[in-house]
Amino acid sequence: MKALYFPSDRFPRERGGWPVPIESGASPTTDELVERSRRHTEQGGAVLVVVEPGDDNTAELTGVRIDRELTNSEWFVALADRPEVARMEDEFSVSARMCTLVAVDGRVDIAATTTLGLKRHPVLTVCDVGRGRIVTSGISDLDVLFAHPTLSRYLRRLLTVSVTPQRTLGLAVVGYGPFGGMGYLHGLAAAETDGLAFVAAVDPDPSRRATALSDFPGLATYESADEVARDDAVDIAVVATPPVHHAALAIGLLEAGKHVVVEKPMSLSVLDADRMIAAARSNDRTVTVHQSRRWDPDFLALQHAVDTGLIGDVFNIETFVGGF
Repeated sequence: MKALYFPSDRFPRERGGWPVPIESGASPTTDELVERSRRHTEQGGAVLVVVEPGDDNTAELTGVRIDRELTNSEWFVALADRPEVARMEDEFSVSARMCTLVAVDGRVDIAATTTLGLKRHPVLTVCDVGRGRIVTSGISDLDVLFAHPTLSRYLRRLLTVSVTPQRTLGLAVVGYGPFGGMGYLHGLAAAETDGLAFVAAVDPDPSRRATALSDFPGLATYESADEVARDDAVDIAVVATPPVHHAALAIGLLEAGKHVVVEKPMSLSVLDADRMIAAARSNDRTVTVHQSRRWDPDFLALQHAVDTGLIGDVFNIETFVGGF
């Protein structure tokens, strides 16, 4: 058994901010670690318990026992329908050794499953204990838990016991453009994303503002970015203008307190990009570039193949993205 305690700022940390795991053995014994974990949850904390074959004394704490031990292979993990899954990929592959779990306590909720024999089997569970929470993982490889972009984020959300309900963030597009263009696509994406609302569009062309209002009835429309910068309903601005205007618009919006997403390319010079980053830092805002493909499953699969030497030394890559 390995136990990681949260909030993590109370404990020694490693691996990108994750707390150092405490592993049962001669000292502490499994029974001692179980008792320590129970006290931590009673005080309102959360514990990530990583179970492995032979951990026979953890069921009383976690509410689950190991059902089957699976070989080290590629497994598809599906996340349960929980609030913590908002805006996350709900199914992905994991290459690791893992154990399936079975609940022995009625308080246990299934947080993630893998498919075996055409049936879903739990590999991640949650059990609320008093003011605290026990999250149990049948995936025992900590490097996988910490490094996987979706799984690690999901675990952090599960281990946040007291979650303040998130308010809906208002998004504006600066440079709505013609019918069916970037403004429409960004607005549609915002309208379909939990936690976001498409609230405003900016374009100097009156006909394009009319198109935006027709596409999204009730939308606020503005002639200039200065107007949307004063709109308190806007939290995030997407800059979708020609690149020559990206830097000036982004800096102005950042200084007005908006988070900014800039269409590619970020700017026409490194100096302008540095100025945008400096403005974000000085105003405690975020600036980012759409659209990064670095978290797409195909890119991650190729990156894994290269990093692990699966295909040898790579000297040339050709890629094509179709559908446009």
